Amino acid sequence: MTAIRLAASIFILILIGLSALGWIWTGTHQPPAQAIAARIVLALAALAGVAGLLEFSRLSVGDPTVSVGLELDVIAAVIIGGGSLAGGKGTISGTLAGAAIMVVIQVGCSQLGLPNWVQQIVTGGIIVCAVGLDQWRRSSART
Repeated sequence: MTAIRLAASIFILILIGLSALGWIWTGTHQPPAQAIAARIVLALAALAGVAGLLEFSRLSVGDPTVSVGLELDVIAAVIIGGGSLAGGKGTISGTLAGAAIMVVIQVGCSQLGLPNWVQQIVTGGIIVCAVGLDQWRRSSART
């Protein structure tokens, strides 16, 4: 019985990710889907709290501006890992591989003594190339 409930929860979770109209199309009721969405938001909030604690333990100081500017690195890691800006694609292992590539790029730029703005330009160039490759792949898949 637990496996059936888990499968149903995953199915509803996929519908939430695709569109809210998916609830209506499949005949599932909206309140359970909203409850699952609320649980997901609570789980993500708890994970954000854990990430904040880990950042605090690493720096031993609470500063809200510590992670400002990391958004570009996160987006680059997801896109390099195979995620699509159009949505619906990407894997956790691909994102981890993209994050590893980003670390290699940052360490390499630091070893070469390049300033921070050059690292951001390199990261932006990689994002542009990855998005272009994704668009080319999507357009060739349509034809």
